[in-house]
Formats: sequence, C-alpha cells, structure tokens
Amino acid sequence: MASQHRKHRGYASQRIAAEWFNEHGWVLAYATGAGESGDDIRRLPFHVEVKAQKSKDYTGWVRQVRNRVEDNLPYFVISRPDGYGPKSVGQWLCITDLETMTELLKDAGYTEDKK
Repeated sequence: MASQHRKHRGYASQRIAAEWFNEHGWVLAYATGAGESGDDIRRLPFHVEVKAQKSKDYTGWVRQVRNRVEDNLPYFVISRPDGYGPKSVGQWLCITDLETMTELLKDAGYTEDKK
C-alpha cells in the first residue's frame, strides 16, 4: 500500500514540476506517463529527473540522468522533500554535479573572465 502511495506521489510530483515549468516560460513542457523511458518532463531544453523518494541517493540520481544523456544539454534532478506540496514547488531541490553547474553559471555570464 505504501509503495503504491509513493508511486502516485512520484507521478504527481512530475506533473507539478511540469506545471511549474509551464508557468515559467516553457509552455510545451509535459510530464511523461508511467512506464515511459527518458526524461520525466519532456520538451525542455535540458534534462530533468523528478524524485519524490525517502531515500536520498543524490549522486545515484544524478548519475542516472547523466548516463542516459546523449547530447550537451544540461541535466539535473528535482527532489521533492517530504512535507512539500504543490504550493511549495519553488522550494523543491535541484541537484546536479559541479561540472554541469559550473557550465550553467559560465553560460549565464557569471565569470570574472569578461573578454
């Protein structure tokens, strides 16, 4: 019973995160359905995995996304903490590796190298 609840919470988390992206400029983003492989949210210019699990295998989650990415687009994991619902989606965690974050910051212009 509890595992069924966690599964539904996971699918709901994907939908909530997709709606967040819809409301913030990525209007074509949508959550994938059960059993679909690949990103949990599609039609984004980056790769996203959504987790709503009690386990906190952050490095494993990031590795899961990184291992399936076959392009140079950024990737990250959205983690929905227990006790955080749709109203607090903006406070859910985004997790990626330092290499990806460094590239994102450089691409956004956060560098001392202003050649």
